[in-house]
Amino acid sequence: MSGIFPEASERPMLFVPLGDGAISPFGLAPRMRAYRVAAMMGLEAAGEDALREDGARPVMIQDAGHAVSPGWLDYLIARPGTVLCYEGVAVLAHASRPGERIEAQRLIGKGDATPTVLTLVHAEDVDLEAIDQRHRPFIARLDEEADVNAIERALYGAATPRVSDAVSLTLLKPIGFAATRAAARAGLTANRVTWIAALFALAAFAFFWLGWFGIGLVAAALFALADTIDGKLAKITGTSNLWGRRLDGLLDLLHPPLWYIGWMRGLERGEQALEPVYALLLLVTIVTAYGAIRGSEILFARAHGFAMHLWKPFDSRFHAVAARRNINILLLAVSALLLKPEWGIQWVAFWSLVTAMILGSRLAAAKSAALRGEKVKSWLLPVADESDEGA
Repeated sequence: MSGIFPEASERPMLFVPLGDGAISPFGLAPRMRAYRVAAMMGLEAAGEDALREDGARPVMIQDAGHAVSPGWLDYLIARPGTVLCYEGVAVLAHASRPGERIEAQRLIGKGDATPTVLTLVHAEDVDLEAIDQRHRPFIARLDEEADVNAIERALYGAATPRVSDAVSLTLLKPIGFAATRAAARAGLTANRVTWIAALFALAAFAFFWLGWFGIGLVAAALFALADTIDGKLAKITGTSNLWGRRLDGLLDLLHPPLWYIGWMRGLERGEQALEPVYALLLLVTIVTAYGAIRGSEILFARAHGFAMHLWKPFDSRFHAVAARRNINILLLAVSALLLKPEWGIQWVAFWSLVTAMILGSRLAAAKSAALRGEKVKSWLLPVADESDEGA
């Protein structure tokens, strides 16, 4: 029978928002956003009636009158029997027993919370970097006096990783906020933006193939912007599903080598064509180095449970300039501006090879550390307290 009716512990945690907010950041009703974000995180969205049913299942209860970033949900998921207060108001509770549910319903959205069953935690007392230094955990009131623009910027910041490439952190970040806000208010979902990004990726490849490097770079820049928007929309509005994430992952994997192949073919059509054997050697170097880079990152993540660029401060700093798509496109753009597109593909080959060697050495260093019995852990990820290990 358990195969048909799984035990409560095997079923996803319920998520129930109570109340509502007076304003709608990114044009999305507070309750709707709360439902979508929770569903994206694997929680089962439910109405208030669910609080009176199936008392054995754990439930996350949120005050919809506050905007809460996913980091806080992660924080409370690991802490059953806890209620989180912000500025004296109970905004989030993880109830795992019927008595906790009753108390959570009484406290959520109310000020001066004094729980007797639940454990009270004040958000102001929590070390935010202990939750996750990669993002910025965020809570804000959604009353009529709240600054919508400030809340939207904070939500965008909470969805933006601190460790990324230099192009994303400088050029794309300010543009990305305005574009993400416009897309959200227009009702675009993350999956639709991913399809738009796919069209830009194909367009860039076609233009590079034809030797139209300038317009191809414009298409590549639009793809990078769309790729930024779809990720932020997914985290901010919860408008993403499994197939959209798979398409986004497939695009991220395939488009860089295709662009480099297209760029090389475009050079052959003009006066900047490289000697055929040398051109083939460059292309093989780029594609092989690209495979080595992705392979090193995948092997590291599988072995240690987190991304390589989150391991040591050096890895985070190097990630900003490593030979990934945005940095390589910047190299190609500089060469096109100099009217020397053949230089760009050589720069990409050289820097890709250097990056592959550095990441390969970092993978070997982590393996060596593990063999010596050292714990390979990220300098940015939170380390669970001893009291949380059994949660």
